[in-house]
Amino acid sequence: MKKMMYLISMLLLILAGVEPARAQWIEPVQYQNMLGRGVDVEWWTDGNDYSSYDWDETLSDYYDAGIQHVRITLVNDVLTDYDFARLDRQINACLRYNIVPIIAYRPSFAHGGQPVLYRNRLTSWWRIMAEHYRHFPARLSFDILIEPNSTMFATTALLNDFYEDCVSVIRVSNPYRILFIAPTYNSDPMYLRYLRIPSRHNGYLMAEWHFLSQANYERAWYNWQHRRAYEERWINQRVEAALAWQRATGIYTWVGGWATGAWYATGYNVMQEAYTDFLCRALTAASIPFAVRGFTQYYNPVARGWHDVGHAPMRTVFPRGNFAHSGQPVGPAAPAMRSHPDQHRNGFSVGGHRFDQSGRPAQQNRPRVDGRRDNERQNNYDRQRQNYQNVDRNRSERQYQDRTQRQENMQRQQQQESRRNDQMRQQQEQRRSEQTRPQQEQTQRQYQDRTQRQENMQRQQQQESRRNDQMRQQREQRRSEQTRPQQTQRSEQARPQRQTQSQGQGQSNTQQTPNRRSGGGFSRGNNR
Repeated sequence: MKKMMYLISMLLLILAGVEPARAQWIEPVQYQNMLGRGVDVEWWTDGNDYSSYDWDETLSDYYDAGIQHVRITLVNDVLTDYDFARLDRQINACLRYNIVPIIAYRPSFAHGGQPVLYRNRLTSWWRIMAEHYRHFPARLSFDILIEPNSTMFATTALLNDFYEDCVSVIRVSNPYRILFIAPTYNSDPMYLRYLRIPSRHNGYLMAEWHFLSQANYERAWYNWQHRRAYEERWINQRVEAALAWQRATGIYTWVGGWATGAWYATGYNVMQEAYTDFLCRALTAASIPFAVRGFTQYYNPVARGWHDVGHAPMRTVFPRGNFAHSGQPVGPAAPAMRSHPDQHRNGFSVGGHRFDQSGRPAQQNRPRVDGRRDNERQNNYDRQRQNYQNVDRNRSERQYQDRTQRQENMQRQQQQESRRNDQMRQQQEQRRSEQTRPQQEQTQRQYQDRTQRQENMQRQQQQESRRNDQMRQQREQRRSEQTRPQQTQRSEQARPQRQTQSQGQGQSNTQQTPNRRSGGGFSRGNNR
């Protein structure tokens, strides 16, 4: 029934003028390259009034900063015409400045013990959204659900059923638009392997995941002064898991949001800067696009300006951007930061003065730790990281050798066990054949005896039949010899009787002749 409704809806849309041709859409591999580095904006969740807001100015700043995509998170369970008009302005402004817009939905309600009704409400929400934006360019994409968890769907099977229904509904009006699905446990990449790919994805499907997804991990996640090597391994495991799933399924991925630590509350220190740089390099090396969350800590959309304290992480995340500074006054020039190939685009203007890589604004007169490579603390950190990497590499090599050795031993044991089993099977068959040989010989002898008896009985029957035939012939011959004299005597006795009968018959014929003449007849004697 669902398939029939899907086909009917597609036919109606084609007749209405919607041409689902693939030529006008963007392939997932191209879309992944277009995403690059972006941000999670809070235009619908920060509580500000944007009724008369000029989005072109904000998106112009975003474009100058090097932002390539934005994820617009919606929490409204019901969107009015006014809401759609406001969202249209935001999306159109993004498209004008060549920034990829992504519509994401984070429902404000749980299933309340009714998962089927909850799934139907989410599916209906996306059906309305998809029909409204079916004519928009292909750069617009849909992120179906942000951070799915057990509050939304109790099991992975229920989440997969929801994706199946929701993708089918969206494909009615948007057959080739890019859609994002996320794994359970708050989009944890380690759970990507439990996703069931919707049957009607049409090849235009991607997956969204991010890092802030481990339970009871938020405190350690924002505290980057400790366990640095452990955090690197934790991040690398998730990046490798996403790449492995991407290779196995052929579906490209995107990191929908990560934070550079709680720097806006504690100050941006050298460890957080090292973490931000490491994560950017790790995702770039894996060719996975990403977005930074908590963007209100970097940019004030109402005052249209970049925050002073957010300048350092922004220069790490978006090294090719120009940031127009507004906020705290510029202090004395700080020591030079690490150089970047695109130095001519990394400056920013403050109060008519031009600052390049040699300086950056101060952070509320707070002493800052020098983060250059020649810093002693940074060097110690690099050496510690190298030691950890060497230890991990050696441990990995030993584990690989041990695992290889165990596998070879298991293979040898299996081969030996197989040979032993073959030998035991042959011995059992040989013993069984020796045990059954007398029985077989006895059975064969019994068969031969029975066959011999049957042949003897047949010969006896044949001889008996021949003797009976001979005896029958002899009896008939004797009977014929005994009856022959009697027959001769009877024939001789019967001959005079036949002669007498013939004479009597002749006389009777002579006596009857005159009677015929008296009757007016004639005879051969008279004629003569």
